[in-house]
Amino acid sequence: MVNGEVKKIDESAGKITLKHGPIKSLDMNEDGMTMVFRVQDPAMLKQVKVGDKVQFEAERTTTVFSQKERILQGEIDQLRTFVRSAG
Repeated sequence: MVNGEVKKIDESAGKITLKHGPIKSLDMNEDGMTMVFRVQDPAMLKQVKVGDKVQFEAERTTTVFSQKERILQGEIDQLRTFVRSAG
């Protein structure tokens, strides 16, 4: 699990902005990064508010988009799960 702090919540887009430490599952070793994540389950966003300390897991998923006879493939960093931290 990665420690983080909620900086912004966008329920309509199903995204959360977190300031966090290194995320080994995404090969990110930098500390003090702030990133936007798409959440796997938008109901997760109702469990937290800006300023909450959380622990989370993230994964890189491959998404395929179809656009006018073209197939686009992209990677999205997705928040799989998170919990509020005590304190």
